[in-house]
Amino acid sequence: MTQELPPLETFLDALLSGDSRACLTLTTPAVQSPTDLRRLYMALLQPALYEVGTLWAAHRISVAQEHLATAVVQRLMAQFYPLLASVPRHGHRALLTTAPGELHEIGARMVADFLELEGWTVAYLGANAPGSDLCDFAVEYKPELIGISAGIVSSLPRVAAAIESIRAAASYQPMIMVGGQAFFQNSPDLWQRLGADAYAPTAAQAVRALSARNSDGAP
Repeated sequence: MTQELPPLETFLDALLSGDSRACLTLTTPAVQSPTDLRRLYMALLQPALYEVGTLWAAHRISVAQEHLATAVVQRLMAQFYPLLASVPRHGHRALLTTAPGELHEIGARMVADFLELEGWTVAYLGANAPGSDLCDFAVEYKPELIGISAGIVSSLPRVAAAIESIRAAASYQPMIMVGGQAFFQNSPDLWQRLGADAYAPTAAQAVRALSARNSDGAP
């Protein structure tokens, strides 16, 4: 029987100490099926990472501790990823990546996993794919959706450049969605000014935006 997730404070203590085994022991009883991943990501991993970022910004933890916590979360996500193998695919394809030069990749990876939970086939490029290679891959792969994440404000010009390159090179018009912490710090219509079709602050909202678009009959 699937159990409840551990309290955020308990998980955060294990996360900040870099104890991967403790984090896995705390979460495994609550993650027994693909649908449990949604709850794990949105109710525990995302809030924990936000708290880690807040502690770092307040100089209460070091960069090394922030990197350690991030690495533990990545190991957890990899541990539970095999659950997605049982989800049927519907044939729609997506490409998920960070902005060129961007190293903060967990947000993009969460969106990729949420899309796989919905049956998408996802090419996940991870962090810091060069802009030219990203464009070339998008043109060859021909995804219906391209998601680009930016964690820091300095990445935003590269988001705009990547979108412009893809628009110019592609023989069709994929939906381009953006997200990441960099967009929280700017005006609400920034995503439109960068040339994107949509903006989603979380993985769950990205899926909802796609569902709404499809229900409207958009390609």
